[in-house]
Amino acid sequence: MREQIFKRTDVIGYSTDSGSVIDTTLHNVMEMLGFFPHGPEVTQPLMVEYNDESDGIHIQCIYNDDTGEVYWDMNMIDQWSDADETLVDNLLMWGELN
Repeated sequence: MREQIFKRTDVIGYSTDSGSVIDTTLHNVMEMLGFFPHGPEVTQPLMVEYNDESDGIHIQCIYNDDTGEVYWDMNMIDQWSDADETLVDNLLMWGELN
């Protein structure tokens, strides 16, 4: 299992519906897709856990690095949604997971 931290200021790309790519943060993407709970803004770093497999990178979990609160977990998904697809696609394409 590998891990990578994304601070609130770390910029990643995001593919828009129009086909362009904009600079944003993982925090903004997760807010826009509804993965954060309602309430105060999440400002703590996010930890992305992933595996390098023979067929590519598999993202497993995204959680608050300070509190441990899990915002997205591959093993907790009952039905894959468009939001899940968008999150994973953009992280794989623009997150520069190393």
